[in-house]
Amino acid sequence: MSELQSDHSSVQGRQEFVALTNDAQTDASPAIIRKAAADLKEAIDRFGRLGLAIVIAGLTFAAADTLWAIHFGVSAPLAIAAAYCTVVATVCLAAVMATLQKKPDAPPEHPVAPKPTISGAWKLTQTFSVSDACRLMCDIEPGAMVTQDCIAWARALLEAIERRELPIVETAKASGLLADRKAKPNWHSVITREALKSWTQLRGISPQFLQD
Repeated sequence: MSELQSDHSSVQGRQEFVALTNDAQTDASPAIIRKAAADLKEAIDRFGRLGLAIVIAGLTFAAADTLWAIHFGVSAPLAIAAAYCTVVATVCLAAVMATLQKKPDAPPEHPVAPKPTISGAWKLTQTFSVSDACRLMCDIEPGAMVTQDCIAWARALLEAIERRELPIVETAKASGLLADRKAKPNWHSVITREALKSWTQLRGISPQFLQD
């Protein structure tokens, strides 16, 4: 009777052990799957899809080659060493392919400096010197350092004055001095707002400081 009870207890213990083992495997399966998926994603990120395919192919070839060599009488250490070299070469090749496929980093974006604005008071000014007008045509505050664009506008304004397209303001008291200024306009020659506005409109230009 005691032997039957012992056998029954032994069977019951094995059943409980099997049940616990199955429960543990069931609980561990999702974790193992998640870990495998994370490892696979990391491998793809590191080597890329092509690199991962190269690694898998290399491992498969190394395993098959090792088994084939041992089957035909090659010593196991030598076969394993050859397989190790194959695996290392495969990983190196995958790393090179991943480097070649990696997209170069985009150059850092430099913030674009905001376009300088001129004072709104210049829209109320009725006369301008050539020096001020050439800067304002480039949206540069008068008095600032001139640019090549300013110099080009100054030359265009001076040539327009010489051709009598832009009349200058008669501010000189001496007629001789006024005639000399008309003949030889310079950066200090003064032109009116209306004259400059008409001259620019004829050429399809609408500078900011001349807009109403």
